[in-house]
Amino acid sequence: MSALSFLYSQLFVRLPVPKHDFTGQTIVITGGNAGLGLEAARYFLKLNASEVVLGVRTLSKGEKAVQNLEKSTGRAGLIRVFQIDMENSVSVREFAAAVSKLPRVDVLLLNAGKMEQKFYIAEEDESTITVNVVNTMLLALLLLPKLRSSAVDSGSIPRLCIVASDRHVMTNLPQWKTPNTFATLRKETRSGPDDRYYVSKLLQVLCMRALAADTAAKSPRVVVNAFTPGYCLTGLVNKMTGLWGLQLQIMKILARTAEEGSRTLIHAASLGWEGHGQYLNDCKIDERALSKFVKSVEEGLISNGKMLHLMGIAVITGAASGIGYECALSFAAAGAAGVVFGDLELSAVQEKAERSKGLATHPSYQTLPIAVNVADPKQVEEMVSQTLAVFGRIDYNVNCAGVAMRIPTHFMNLTVDEWERVNQINVHGVLYCMQAIGKVMQSQEPVPFPGLHGVRTGQRGSIVNLGSIHSFLSAPGTAQYTASKHAVLGLSRTCALDFASDGIRVNAVCPSWVNTPMINSNKVLAEVHQVLGNVVPLGRIAEPEEIADVILFLCSPRASYVTGSAWMVDGGFSCSTKL
Repeated sequence: MSALSFLYSQLFVRLPVPKHDFTGQTIVITGGNAGLGLEAARYFLKLNASEVVLGVRTLSKGEKAVQNLEKSTGRAGLIRVFQIDMENSVSVREFAAAVSKLPRVDVLLLNAGKMEQKFYIAEEDESTITVNVVNTMLLALLLLPKLRSSAVDSGSIPRLCIVASDRHVMTNLPQWKTPNTFATLRKETRSGPDDRYYVSKLLQVLCMRALAADTAAKSPRVVVNAFTPGYCLTGLVNKMTGLWGLQLQIMKILARTAEEGSRTLIHAASLGWEGHGQYLNDCKIDERALSKFVKSVEEGLISNGKMLHLMGIAVITGAASGIGYECALSFAAAGAAGVVFGDLELSAVQEKAERSKGLATHPSYQTLPIAVNVADPKQVEEMVSQTLAVFGRIDYNVNCAGVAMRIPTHFMNLTVDEWERVNQINVHGVLYCMQAIGKVMQSQEPVPFPGLHGVRTGQRGSIVNLGSIHSFLSAPGTAQYTASKHAVLGLSRTCALDFASDGIRVNAVCPSWVNTPMINSNKVLAEVHQVLGNVVPLGRIAEPEEIADVILFLCSPRASYVTGSAWMVDGGFSCSTKL
Protein backbone atom coordinates (compact mmCIF):
# COMPACT_ATOMS: atom_id res chain seq x y z
CA MET A 1 0.00 0.00 0.00
CA SER A 2 1.50 3.33 -1.09
CA ALA A 3 1.44 6.51 1.00
CA LEU A 4 -1.30 7.95 -1.21
CA SER A 5 -3.38 4.79 -0.88
CA PHE A 6 -2.94 4.92 2.89
CA LEU A 7 -4.06 8.56 3.05
CA TYR A 8 -7.04 7.89 0.82
CA SER A 9 -8.06 4.91 2.97
CA GLN A 10 -7.79 6.85 6.21
CA LEU A 11 -9.51 10.01 5.00
CA PHE A 12 -12.14 8.90 2.52
CA VAL A 13 -13.02 5.23 2.95
CA ARG A 14 -16.01 4.61 5.18
CA LEU A 15 -16.00 1.05 6.44
CA PRO A 16 -19.37 -0.74 6.32
CA VAL A 17 -21.19 -1.34 9.57
CA PRO A 18 -21.17 -5.11 10.18
CA LYS A 19 -24.46 -6.98 9.71
CA HIS A 20 -23.29 -10.60 9.56
CA ASP A 21 -25.24 -12.92 11.85
CA PHE A 22 -23.06 -14.93 14.26
CA THR A 23 -25.93 -16.82 15.91
CA GLY A 24 -24.74 -19.99 17.63
CA GLN A 25 -21.06 -19.17 17.21
CA THR A 26 -18.26 -19.00 19.78
CA ILE A 27 -15.71 -16.22 19.25
CA VAL A 28 -12.24 -16.11 20.82
CA ILE A 29 -10.39 -12.76 20.81
CA THR A 30 -6.90 -12.16 22.16
CA GLY A 31 -6.22 -8.67 23.40
CA GLY A 32 -9.94 -8.45 24.06
CA ASN A 33 -10.13 -6.03 26.98
CA ALA A 34 -9.32 -2.80 25.12
CA GLY A 35 -9.08 -1.11 21.75
CA LEU A 36 -9.99 -3.07 18.64
CA GLY A 37 -10.51 -6.31 20.55
CA LEU A 38 -13.01 -4.77 22.96
CA GLU A 39 -14.98 -3.05 20.19
CA ALA A 40 -14.99 -6.22 18.10
CA ALA A 41 -16.36 -8.16 21.08
CA ARG A 42 -19.13 -5.58 21.37
CA TYR A 43 -20.06 -6.07 17.73
CA PHE A 44 -20.02 -9.86 18.03
CA LEU A 45 -22.42 -9.71 20.96
CA LYS A 46 -24.73 -7.35 19.07
CA LEU A 47 -24.60 -9.74 16.11
CA ASN A 48 -25.91 -12.65 18.20
CA ALA A 49 -22.72 -14.56 19.04
CA SER A 50 -23.54 -17.27 21.59
CA GLU A 51 -20.29 -16.91 23.48
CA VAL A 52 -17.31 -14.54 23.44
CA VAL A 53 -14.00 -15.44 25.07
CA LEU A 54 -11.61 -12.60 25.88
CA GLY A 55 -7.92 -13.42 26.12
CA VAL A 56 -6.37 -10.81 28.41
CA ARG A 57 -3.05 -10.27 30.13
CA THR A 58 -4.59 -8.88 33.34
CA LEU A 59 -7.72 -10.61 34.62
CA SER A 60 -8.98 -7.56 36.53
CA LYS A 61 -8.98 -5.52 33.32
CA GLY A 62 -10.77 -8.36 31.62
CA GLU A 63 -13.53 -8.32 34.24
CA LYS A 64 -13.99 -4.56 33.75
CA ALA A 65 -14.29 -5.19 30.02
CA VAL A 66 -17.02 -7.77 30.69
CA GLN A 67 -19.01 -5.23 32.73
CA ASN A 68 -18.58 -2.64 29.97
CA LEU A 69 -19.75 -5.06 27.26
CA GLU A 70 -22.71 -6.44 29.18
CA LYS A 71 -23.95 -2.95 30.04
CA SER A 72 -23.67 -1.66 26.46
CA THR A 73 -25.19 -4.70 24.74
CA GLY A 74 -27.67 -5.91 27.34
CA ARG A 75 -26.36 -9.47 26.89
CA ALA A 76 -25.17 -10.94 30.17
CA GLY A 77 -23.57 -14.28 31.00
CA LEU A 78 -22.10 -14.85 27.53
CA ILE A 79 -18.52 -13.69 28.09
CA ARG A 80 -15.61 -15.66 29.51
CA VAL A 81 -12.20 -14.25 30.42
CA PHE A 82 -9.04 -16.34 30.09
CA GLN A 83 -5.59 -15.09 31.04
CA ILE A 84 -2.82 -15.05 28.40
CA ASP A 85 0.60 -13.41 28.39
CA MET A 86 1.80 -13.28 24.79
CA GLU A 87 5.42 -12.89 25.91
CA ASN A 88 5.27 -16.27 27.62
CA SER A 89 4.86 -19.46 25.59
CA VAL A 90 3.80 -21.43 28.67
CA SER A 91 0.93 -18.97 29.19
CA VAL A 92 0.04 -19.28 25.50
CA ARG A 93 -0.11 -23.05 25.79
CA GLU A 94 -2.26 -22.84 28.93
CA PHE A 95 -4.64 -20.47 27.15
CA ALA A 96 -4.84 -22.83 24.18
CA ALA A 97 -5.55 -25.75 26.52
CA ALA A 98 -8.37 -23.80 28.21
CA VAL A 99 -9.91 -22.79 24.87
CA SER A 100 -9.66 -26.36 23.61
CA LYS A 101 -11.99 -27.47 26.40
CA LEU A 102 -14.80 -25.27 25.05
CA PRO A 103 -17.60 -27.10 23.23
CA ARG A 104 -16.65 -25.34 19.99
CA VAL A 105 -14.70 -22.42 18.51
CA ASP A 106 -15.97 -20.79 15.33
CA VAL A 107 -13.72 -17.72 15.14
CA LEU A 108 -10.21 -17.22 16.48
CA LEU A 109 -9.18 -13.56 16.25
CA LEU A 110 -5.47 -13.13 16.94
CA ASN A 111 -5.60 -9.47 17.84
CA ALA A 112 -3.09 -9.19 20.70
CA GLY A 113 0.05 -7.34 19.66
CA LYS A 114 2.56 -4.82 20.79
CA MET A 115 4.70 -1.89 19.73
CA GLU A 116 7.71 -1.56 22.04
CA GLN A 117 10.05 1.40 22.53
CA LYS A 118 12.81 -0.55 24.29
CA PHE A 119 14.73 -3.46 22.85
CA TYR A 120 14.62 -6.49 25.12
CA ILE A 121 14.51 -10.25 24.74
CA ALA A 122 11.35 -12.08 25.73
CA GLU A 123 12.08 -15.80 25.85
CA GLU A 124 14.32 -16.33 22.81
CA ASP A 125 13.46 -13.35 20.60
CA GLU A 126 13.08 -9.58 20.69
CA SER A 127 9.81 -8.91 22.50
CA THR A 128 7.93 -7.49 19.49
CA ILE A 129 8.84 -10.55 17.43
CA THR A 130 7.94 -12.86 20.32
CA VAL A 131 4.47 -11.36 20.77
CA ASN A 132 3.47 -10.45 17.21
CA VAL A 133 5.00 -13.40 15.38
CA VAL A 134 6.31 -16.37 17.37
CA ASN A 135 3.62 -16.75 20.01
CA THR A 136 0.84 -15.52 17.72
CA MET A 137 1.63 -18.30 15.26
CA LEU A 138 2.18 -20.77 18.09
CA LEU A 139 -1.35 -20.05 19.29
CA ALA A 140 -2.69 -20.42 15.77
CA LEU A 141 -1.10 -23.86 15.42
CA LEU A 142 -2.18 -24.98 18.88
CA LEU A 143 -5.82 -24.13 18.21
CA LEU A 144 -6.06 -25.39 14.62
CA PRO A 145 -7.14 -28.86 15.81
CA LYS A 146 -9.92 -27.30 17.89
CA LEU A 147 -11.10 -25.24 14.93
CA ARG A 148 -11.11 -28.34 12.74
CA SER A 149 -13.07 -30.39 15.27
CA SER A 150 -15.57 -27.53 15.51
CA ALA A 151 -16.04 -27.71 11.75
CA VAL A 152 -16.93 -31.39 12.03
CA ASP A 153 -19.38 -30.74 14.85
CA SER A 154 -21.08 -27.68 13.35
CA GLY A 155 -20.77 -28.25 9.61
CA SER A 156 -19.59 -24.65 9.16
CA ILE A 157 -16.12 -23.39 8.25
CA PRO A 158 -14.25 -21.90 11.25
CA ARG A 159 -12.11 -18.79 10.69
CA LEU A 160 -8.62 -17.97 11.96
CA CYS A 161 -8.00 -14.25 11.52
CA ILE A 162 -4.75 -12.39 12.18
CA VAL A 163 -4.66 -8.65 12.80
CA ALA A 164 -1.74 -7.52 10.65
CA SER A 165 -0.98 -3.98 9.47
CA ASP A 166 -0.65 -2.01 6.25
CA ARG A 167 2.74 -0.92 7.63
CA HIS A 168 4.20 -4.28 6.61
CA VAL A 169 5.04 -2.46 3.36
CA MET A 170 7.67 -0.39 5.18
CA THR A 171 10.34 -3.09 5.21
CA ASN A 172 11.92 -5.54 2.76
CA LEU A 173 13.26 -7.66 5.63
CA PRO A 174 16.98 -7.42 4.82
CA GLN A 175 17.59 -9.97 7.58
CA TRP A 176 16.24 -12.72 5.31
CA LYS A 177 19.56 -12.76 3.47
CA THR A 178 21.36 -13.98 6.61
CA PRO A 179 21.63 -17.69 7.50
CA ASN A 180 19.14 -17.36 10.39
CA THR A 181 16.69 -14.47 10.16
CA PHE A 182 15.45 -14.72 13.74
CA ALA A 183 18.97 -14.99 15.16
CA THR A 184 19.88 -11.82 13.25
CA LEU A 185 16.83 -9.98 14.58
CA ARG A 186 17.83 -10.93 18.13
CA LYS A 187 21.20 -9.25 17.68
CA GLU A 188 19.92 -5.97 16.30
CA THR A 189 19.83 -4.25 19.65
CA ARG A 190 20.06 -0.78 18.09
CA SER A 191 17.12 -1.25 15.78
CA GLY A 192 14.33 1.28 16.20
CA PRO A 193 10.86 0.35 17.45
CA ASP A 194 9.43 1.22 14.04
CA ASP A 195 11.76 -1.22 12.26
CA ARG A 196 10.92 -4.03 14.68
CA TYR A 197 7.19 -3.39 14.38
CA TYR A 198 7.30 -3.28 10.57
CA VAL A 199 9.28 -6.53 10.45
CA SER A 200 6.85 -8.26 12.82
CA LYS A 201 3.88 -7.29 10.68
CA LEU A 202 5.57 -8.43 7.48
CA LEU A 203 6.41 -11.76 9.08
CA GLN A 204 2.77 -12.09 10.15
CA VAL A 205 1.61 -11.73 6.56
CA LEU A 206 4.20 -14.21 5.28
CA CYS A 207 3.30 -16.71 8.01
CA MET A 208 -0.40 -16.35 7.25
CA ARG A 209 0.16 -17.05 3.57
CA ALA A 210 2.33 -20.07 4.37
CA LEU A 211 -0.19 -21.45 6.88
CA ALA A 212 -3.06 -20.91 4.44
CA ALA A 213 -1.18 -22.72 1.68
CA ASP A 214 -0.26 -25.56 4.03
CA THR A 215 -3.84 -26.08 5.21
CA ALA A 216 -5.70 -25.42 1.94
CA ALA A 217 -6.01 -29.06 0.96
CA LYS A 218 -6.70 -30.39 4.44
CA SER A 219 -10.09 -31.37 5.74
CA PRO A 220 -12.03 -30.22 7.69
CA ARG A 221 -11.30 -26.79 6.29
CA VAL A 222 -10.39 -23.70 8.31
CA VAL A 223 -10.30 -20.26 6.69
CA VAL A 224 -7.02 -18.46 7.44
CA ASN A 225 -6.64 -14.77 6.61
CA ALA A 226 -4.94 -11.56 7.72
CA PHE A 227 -6.00 -7.95 7.44
CA THR A 228 -5.14 -4.37 8.24
CA PRO A 229 -7.49 -2.33 10.43
CA GLY A 230 -5.75 0.86 9.31
CA TYR A 231 -4.37 3.42 11.74
CA CYS A 232 -6.73 3.53 14.73
CA LEU A 233 -7.05 5.41 18.00
CA THR A 234 -6.02 2.70 20.45
CA GLY A 235 -3.48 2.44 23.24
CA LEU A 236 -0.95 0.69 20.98
CA VAL A 237 1.16 3.81 20.34
CA ASN A 238 0.83 5.55 23.69
CA LYS A 239 4.27 4.58 25.00
CA MET A 240 6.18 5.54 21.86
CA THR A 241 8.69 8.37 22.25
CA GLY A 242 11.26 10.06 20.05
CA LEU A 243 10.74 11.11 16.44
CA TRP A 244 8.62 8.11 15.53
CA GLY A 245 6.45 8.61 18.61
CA LEU A 246 5.93 12.24 17.59
CA GLN A 247 4.95 11.17 14.08
CA LEU A 248 2.44 8.69 15.47
CA GLN A 249 0.87 11.34 17.68
CA ILE A 250 0.54 13.78 14.77
CA MET A 251 -0.98 11.05 12.60
CA LYS A 252 -3.84 10.69 15.08
CA ILE A 253 -5.63 13.41 13.14
CA LEU A 254 -6.01 10.78 10.38
CA ALA A 255 -6.88 7.90 12.65
CA ARG A 256 -10.04 5.85 12.73
CA THR A 257 -11.80 5.31 16.01
CA ALA A 258 -11.39 1.90 17.63
CA GLU A 259 -15.03 1.18 16.79
CA GLU A 260 -14.45 1.93 13.10
CA GLY A 261 -11.28 -0.14 13.02
CA SER A 262 -13.01 -3.06 14.73
CA ARG A 263 -15.32 -3.38 11.73
CA THR A 264 -12.38 -4.91 9.86
CA LEU A 265 -12.16 -7.67 12.48
CA ILE A 266 -15.82 -8.52 12.02
CA HIS A 267 -15.44 -8.52 8.23
CA ALA A 268 -12.48 -10.94 8.37
CA ALA A 269 -14.43 -13.23 10.68
CA SER A 270 -17.47 -13.22 8.40
CA LEU A 271 -15.73 -14.48 5.25
CA GLY A 272 -16.11 -17.99 3.92
CA TRP A 273 -13.67 -20.00 1.82
CA GLU A 274 -13.29 -17.09 -0.61
CA GLY A 275 -11.26 -15.38 2.11
CA HIS A 276 -8.79 -18.23 2.64
CA GLY A 277 -5.20 -17.08 2.33
CA GLN A 278 -6.30 -13.55 1.53
CA TYR A 279 -5.03 -10.19 2.72
CA LEU A 280 -7.87 -7.81 3.52
CA ASN A 281 -7.90 -4.02 3.40
CA ASP A 282 -10.84 -1.67 3.99
CA CYS A 283 -13.15 -4.67 4.49
CA LYS A 284 -12.30 -6.07 1.06
CA ILE A 285 -9.99 -8.72 -0.32
CA ASP A 286 -7.18 -6.56 -1.67
CA GLU A 287 -4.06 -8.31 -2.94
CA ARG A 288 -2.86 -4.97 -4.34
CA ALA A 289 -2.33 -3.77 -0.77
CA LEU A 290 0.34 -6.41 -0.23
CA SER A 291 3.93 -5.22 -0.28
CA LYS A 292 6.15 -5.86 -3.27
CA PHE A 293 8.32 -7.97 -1.00
CA VAL A 294 5.48 -10.40 -0.20
CA LYS A 295 4.68 -10.72 -3.88
CA SER A 296 8.33 -11.13 -4.83
CA VAL A 297 8.80 -13.90 -2.29
CA GLU A 298 5.86 -15.84 -3.72
CA GLU A 299 6.75 -15.13 -7.33
CA GLY A 300 10.33 -16.17 -6.64
CA LEU A 301 9.17 -19.49 -5.23
CA ILE A 302 6.93 -19.98 -8.25
CA SER A 303 9.69 -19.20 -10.74
CA ASN A 304 12.05 -21.57 -8.95
CA GLY A 305 9.53 -24.37 -9.31
CA LYS A 306 9.04 -24.69 -5.56
CA MET A 307 5.37 -23.85 -5.61
CA LEU A 308 3.54 -26.26 -7.85
CA HIS A 309 0.96 -26.09 -5.07
CA LEU A 310 0.84 -29.86 -4.84
CA MET A 311 0.23 -29.78 -1.11
CA GLY A 312 -2.84 -31.99 -1.07
CA ILE A 313 -3.46 -35.73 -0.97
CA ALA A 314 -2.46 -38.00 -3.87
CA VAL A 315 -3.77 -41.50 -4.59
CA ILE A 316 -1.50 -43.45 -6.92
CA THR A 317 -2.15 -46.92 -8.26
CA GLY A 318 0.71 -49.04 -9.52
CA ALA A 319 2.87 -47.26 -6.94
CA ALA A 320 5.23 -50.14 -6.17
CA SER A 321 7.41 -49.67 -9.25
CA GLY A 322 8.04 -47.83 -12.49
CA ILE A 323 6.15 -44.66 -13.33
CA GLY A 324 3.74 -45.01 -10.40
CA TYR A 325 6.59 -45.20 -7.89
CA GLU A 326 8.33 -42.21 -9.45
CA CYS A 327 5.07 -40.24 -9.26
CA ALA A 328 4.78 -41.07 -5.56
CA LEU A 329 8.34 -39.92 -4.87
CA SER A 330 7.80 -36.77 -6.91
CA PHE A 331 4.62 -35.88 -5.02
CA ALA A 332 6.49 -36.29 -1.73
CA ALA A 333 9.33 -34.06 -2.94
CA ALA A 334 6.88 -31.46 -4.33
CA GLY A 335 5.24 -30.92 -0.93
CA ALA A 336 2.20 -33.22 -0.90
CA ALA A 337 0.68 -33.62 2.57
CA GLY A 338 -0.01 -37.28 1.95
CA VAL A 339 0.47 -40.01 -0.65
CA VAL A 340 -1.50 -43.24 -0.92
CA PHE A 341 0.64 -46.04 -2.36
CA GLY A 342 -1.70 -48.55 -4.03
CA ASP A 343 -0.49 -51.82 -5.57
CA LEU A 344 -1.04 -55.57 -5.41
CA GLU A 345 1.52 -56.47 -2.74
CA LEU A 346 1.30 -54.65 0.60
CA SER A 347 4.91 -55.36 1.56
CA ALA A 348 6.15 -53.78 -1.66
CA VAL A 349 4.25 -50.52 -1.19
CA GLN A 350 5.11 -50.38 2.51
CA GLU A 351 8.79 -50.40 1.63
CA LYS A 352 8.37 -47.78 -1.11
CA ALA A 353 6.22 -45.55 1.11
CA GLU A 354 8.89 -45.59 3.79
CA ARG A 355 11.54 -44.56 1.24
CA SER A 356 9.45 -41.58 0.15
CA LYS A 357 9.67 -40.03 3.60
CA GLY A 358 13.32 -39.18 2.98
CA LEU A 359 12.27 -36.95 0.07
CA ALA A 360 9.16 -35.40 1.62
CA THR A 361 9.12 -31.63 2.07
CA HIS A 362 5.72 -31.19 3.73
CA PRO A 363 6.20 -30.81 7.50
CA SER A 364 3.40 -33.27 8.31
CA TYR A 365 3.82 -35.67 5.38
CA GLN A 366 2.04 -39.01 5.76
CA THR A 367 1.88 -42.16 3.67
CA LEU A 368 -0.79 -44.82 3.39
CA PRO A 369 0.32 -48.10 1.77
CA ILE A 370 -2.66 -50.16 0.56
CA ALA A 371 -2.88 -53.54 -1.15
CA VAL A 372 -5.39 -53.17 -3.98
CA ASN A 373 -6.31 -55.01 -7.14
CA VAL A 374 -7.82 -52.26 -9.29
CA ALA A 375 -9.70 -54.86 -11.34
CA ASP A 376 -11.88 -55.48 -8.27
CA PRO A 377 -14.30 -52.56 -7.69
CA LYS A 378 -14.82 -53.56 -4.04
CA GLN A 379 -11.08 -53.31 -3.36
CA VAL A 380 -11.00 -49.91 -5.06
CA GLU A 381 -13.89 -48.69 -2.88
CA GLU A 382 -12.06 -49.97 0.20
CA MET A 383 -8.90 -48.10 -0.85
CA VAL A 384 -10.91 -44.90 -1.15
CA SER A 385 -12.60 -45.47 2.22
CA GLN A 386 -9.26 -45.98 3.95
CA THR A 387 -7.91 -42.84 2.29
CA LEU A 388 -10.82 -40.73 3.51
CA ALA A 389 -10.52 -42.15 7.02
CA VAL A 390 -6.88 -41.03 7.20
CA PHE A 391 -6.79 -37.86 5.09
CA GLY A 392 -10.38 -36.68 4.69
CA ARG A 393 -10.10 -35.79 0.99
CA ILE A 394 -8.38 -36.69 -2.31
CA ASP A 395 -6.84 -33.98 -4.46
CA TYR A 396 -4.90 -35.96 -7.08
CA ASN A 397 -5.43 -39.38 -8.59
CA VAL A 398 -2.80 -40.96 -10.83
CA ASN A 399 -3.78 -44.29 -12.37
CA CYS A 400 -0.60 -46.11 -13.32
CA ALA A 401 -1.58 -49.70 -12.56
CA GLY A 402 -1.32 -51.66 -15.79
CA VAL A 403 -0.04 -54.75 -17.55
CA ALA A 404 1.41 -55.45 -21.00
CA MET A 405 0.84 -58.45 -23.28
CA ARG A 406 3.02 -61.39 -22.39
CA ILE A 407 4.20 -61.89 -25.97
CA PRO A 408 3.14 -60.33 -29.28
CA THR A 409 0.14 -62.38 -30.43
CA HIS A 410 -1.49 -62.40 -33.83
CA PHE A 411 -5.06 -61.19 -33.62
CA MET A 412 -6.40 -64.57 -34.80
CA ASN A 413 -4.58 -66.30 -31.96
CA LEU A 414 -5.67 -63.90 -29.22
CA THR A 415 -7.56 -65.72 -26.45
CA VAL A 416 -10.45 -64.33 -24.45
CA ASP A 417 -8.51 -64.93 -21.23
CA GLU A 418 -5.57 -62.85 -22.46
CA TRP A 419 -7.90 -60.11 -23.70
CA GLU A 420 -9.66 -59.96 -20.35
CA ARG A 421 -6.43 -60.11 -18.34
CA VAL A 422 -5.12 -56.95 -20.00
CA ASN A 423 -8.38 -55.04 -20.18
CA GLN A 424 -9.53 -55.84 -16.66
CA ILE A 425 -6.48 -54.03 -15.28
CA ASN A 426 -5.82 -51.39 -17.92
CA VAL A 427 -9.41 -50.35 -18.65
CA HIS A 428 -11.71 -51.55 -15.89
CA GLY A 429 -9.17 -50.53 -13.25
CA VAL A 430 -9.09 -46.96 -14.56
CA LEU A 431 -12.88 -46.90 -14.75
CA TYR A 432 -13.35 -48.12 -11.17
CA CYS A 433 -10.77 -45.68 -9.77
CA MET A 434 -12.16 -42.67 -11.60
CA GLN A 435 -15.70 -43.46 -10.52
CA ALA A 436 -14.85 -44.00 -6.85
CA ILE A 437 -12.42 -41.11 -6.55
CA GLY A 438 -14.41 -38.80 -8.81
CA LYS A 439 -17.37 -39.19 -6.45
CA VAL A 440 -15.20 -38.01 -3.56
CA MET A 441 -13.84 -35.06 -5.53
CA GLN A 442 -17.33 -33.97 -6.54
CA SER A 443 -18.35 -33.69 -2.88
CA GLN A 444 -15.35 -31.68 -1.64
CA GLU A 445 -14.78 -27.96 -1.82
CA PRO A 446 -12.43 -26.51 -4.45
CA VAL A 447 -9.03 -25.31 -3.30
CA PRO A 448 -8.01 -21.84 -4.54
CA PHE A 449 -4.36 -20.97 -5.04
CA PRO A 450 -2.40 -17.76 -5.61
CA GLY A 451 -1.29 -16.85 -9.12
CA LEU A 452 0.89 -13.95 -10.19
CA HIS A 453 -2.10 -11.61 -10.46
CA GLY A 454 -4.32 -12.79 -7.62
CA VAL A 455 -6.18 -15.93 -6.71
CA ARG A 456 -7.00 -18.38 -9.48
CA THR A 457 -10.15 -20.46 -9.68
CA GLY A 458 -9.81 -23.45 -7.41
CA GLN A 459 -10.09 -27.08 -8.44
CA ARG A 460 -11.81 -29.95 -6.65
CA GLY A 461 -9.37 -32.47 -7.99
CA SER A 462 -7.18 -33.63 -10.82
CA ILE A 463 -7.01 -37.09 -12.38
CA VAL A 464 -4.23 -38.29 -14.69
CA ASN A 465 -4.46 -41.66 -16.40
CA LEU A 466 -1.48 -43.44 -17.89
CA GLY A 467 -2.08 -44.01 -21.57
CA SER A 468 0.60 -44.95 -24.07
CA ILE A 469 1.87 -44.18 -27.52
CA HIS A 470 -0.41 -47.15 -28.27
CA SER A 471 -3.32 -44.83 -27.44
CA PHE A 472 -2.62 -43.41 -30.93
CA LEU A 473 -0.53 -46.02 -32.77
CA SER A 474 -0.48 -49.77 -33.00
CA ALA A 475 1.92 -52.56 -33.84
CA PRO A 476 1.45 -56.14 -35.02
CA GLY A 477 0.50 -58.57 -32.31
CA THR A 478 -0.62 -55.94 -29.77
CA ALA A 479 -4.42 -55.96 -30.16
CA GLN A 480 -5.22 -56.43 -26.47
CA TYR A 481 -2.77 -53.78 -25.27
CA THR A 482 -3.50 -51.26 -28.03
CA ALA A 483 -7.25 -51.57 -27.50
CA SER A 484 -6.82 -51.04 -23.75
CA LYS A 485 -4.75 -47.88 -24.19
CA HIS A 486 -7.14 -46.50 -26.81
CA ALA A 487 -9.87 -47.09 -24.24
CA VAL A 488 -7.93 -45.24 -21.51
CA LEU A 489 -7.67 -42.20 -23.76
CA GLY A 490 -11.35 -42.38 -24.63
CA LEU A 491 -12.32 -42.69 -20.97
CA SER A 492 -10.07 -39.77 -20.03
CA ARG A 493 -11.53 -37.44 -22.64
CA THR A 494 -15.14 -38.39 -21.91
CA CYS A 495 -14.67 -38.03 -18.16
CA ALA A 496 -12.97 -34.67 -18.68
CA LEU A 497 -16.20 -33.43 -20.27
CA ASP A 498 -18.43 -35.04 -17.65
CA PHE A 499 -16.38 -33.64 -14.76
CA ALA A 500 -15.68 -30.17 -16.20
CA SER A 501 -18.61 -28.48 -14.47
CA ASP A 502 -17.47 -29.98 -11.15
CA GLY A 503 -14.04 -28.35 -11.29
CA ILE A 504 -12.32 -31.71 -11.77
CA ARG A 505 -9.72 -31.99 -14.53
CA VAL A 506 -8.93 -35.28 -16.29
CA ASN A 507 -5.96 -35.80 -18.58
CA ALA A 508 -3.93 -38.66 -20.02
CA VAL A 509 -0.16 -38.97 -20.36
CA CYS A 510 0.95 -41.15 -23.26
CA PRO A 511 4.61 -42.15 -23.11
CA SER A 512 6.39 -44.28 -25.63
CA TRP A 513 9.13 -46.61 -24.36
CA VAL A 514 10.13 -46.10 -20.73
CA ASN A 515 12.81 -47.80 -18.67
CA THR A 516 10.47 -49.65 -16.31
CA PRO A 517 10.27 -53.17 -14.83
CA MET A 518 7.20 -53.91 -16.99
CA ILE A 519 9.37 -53.52 -20.09
CA ASN A 520 12.59 -55.02 -18.80
CA SER A 521 10.97 -58.13 -17.31
CA ASN A 522 9.67 -59.19 -20.73
CA LYS A 523 12.47 -60.56 -22.92
CA VAL A 524 10.78 -59.78 -26.25
CA LEU A 525 9.77 -56.27 -25.20
CA ALA A 526 13.23 -55.59 -23.79
CA GLU A 527 14.80 -56.42 -27.15
CA VAL A 528 12.34 -54.18 -29.00
CA HIS A 529 12.96 -51.53 -26.38
CA GLN A 530 16.71 -51.48 -27.18
CA VAL A 531 16.06 -51.14 -30.91
CA LEU A 532 13.55 -48.31 -30.50
CA GLY A 533 16.02 -46.36 -28.41
CA ASN A 534 18.01 -45.93 -31.59
CA VAL A 535 15.13 -44.47 -33.63
CA VAL A 536 13.80 -41.97 -31.10
CA PRO A 537 14.92 -38.44 -32.12
CA LEU A 538 16.31 -37.76 -28.63
CA GLY A 539 18.42 -40.91 -29.01
CA ARG A 540 17.22 -42.80 -25.95
CA ILE A 541 14.18 -44.13 -24.16
CA ALA A 542 12.57 -42.24 -21.28
CA GLU A 543 13.24 -42.59 -17.58
CA PRO A 544 10.22 -42.95 -15.28
CA GLU A 545 11.01 -39.67 -13.52
CA GLU A 546 10.59 -37.81 -16.81
CA ILE A 547 7.06 -39.12 -17.19
CA ALA A 548 6.32 -38.31 -13.55
CA ASP A 549 7.34 -34.69 -14.15
CA VAL A 550 4.62 -34.28 -16.77
CA ILE A 551 2.05 -36.03 -14.60
CA LEU A 552 2.75 -33.75 -11.63
CA PHE A 553 2.40 -30.67 -13.80
CA LEU A 554 -1.00 -31.87 -15.03
CA CYS A 555 -2.10 -32.56 -11.45
CA SER A 556 -1.01 -29.13 -10.29
CA PRO A 557 -3.12 -25.96 -10.51
CA ARG A 558 -0.43 -24.62 -12.86
CA ALA A 559 -2.34 -26.67 -15.44
CA SER A 560 -5.66 -25.17 -14.34
CA TYR A 561 -6.90 -24.73 -17.93
CA VAL A 562 -5.79 -28.15 -19.16
CA THR A 563 -8.35 -30.93 -19.31
CA GLY A 564 -9.25 -33.67 -21.78
CA SER A 565 -5.74 -33.61 -23.20
CA ALA A 566 -3.39 -36.43 -24.14
CA TRP A 567 0.24 -35.51 -23.56
CA MET A 568 2.66 -37.41 -25.77
CA VAL A 569 5.95 -37.95 -23.91
CA ASP A 570 7.93 -39.83 -26.52
CA GLY A 571 11.20 -38.04 -27.21
CA GLY A 572 9.86 -36.86 -30.56
CA PHE A 573 9.13 -40.37 -31.84
CA SER A 574 5.60 -39.51 -33.01
CA CYS A 575 6.88 -36.52 -35.01
CA SER A 576 8.28 -38.87 -37.63
CA THR A 577 5.49 -41.43 -37.39
CA LYS A 578 2.09 -41.16 -39.04
CA LEU A 579 -0.61 -40.80 -36.40
